[in-house]
Amino acid sequence: MKKFLLSAFIFTGIAVYSDTCNAGFYKIEGNKVYYAYDMNPNPDLVELGKQAEVKGADAKTFNNKADYGKDIKNIYFEGKIVKGVDTKTFEVLSNEKEVKNSGHRAVCYYYAKDKKNVYYKGQVINGADVKTFKVLGDLKAEDKKFQYEYGKKINN
Repeated sequence: MKKFLLSAFIFTGIAVYSDTCNAGFYKIEGNKVYYAYDMNPNPDLVELGKQAEVKGADAKTFNNKADYGKDIKNIYFEGKIVKGVDTKTFEVLSNEKEVKNSGHRAVCYYYAKDKKNVYYKGQVINGADVKTFKVLGDLKAEDKKFQYEYGKKINN
């Protein structure tokens, strides 16, 4: 029975934390913020060598949604500052992906927007229409003019 459960856990872990949906997270310890990347989603089990301090992050005002983080003055993606973002209008957009043949769902939070731009993994998507942009799922999105996959325009 233990062997079966371990096999099921390993299979599920591989399916849910595929290369399309990162297993990173933020962790606050005292007055410092850390970003960790690991296949294990439990922040208490990450080895110290797999996390890095988010330089300049204000732990008192820091909050996050998956790989994006926000404090009183900055937006972060995977622990690095995203430049030029309007922090007051910034919002993370979710996209739920059905993982084939597993019955589990992985949620990727790679798309985001503010009043000026749409972002994919912290990078501006040039030409994306902020007002009509929406996430479709399976890392795809669209606006009134284009469809996107992995943050890049694709042919309609």
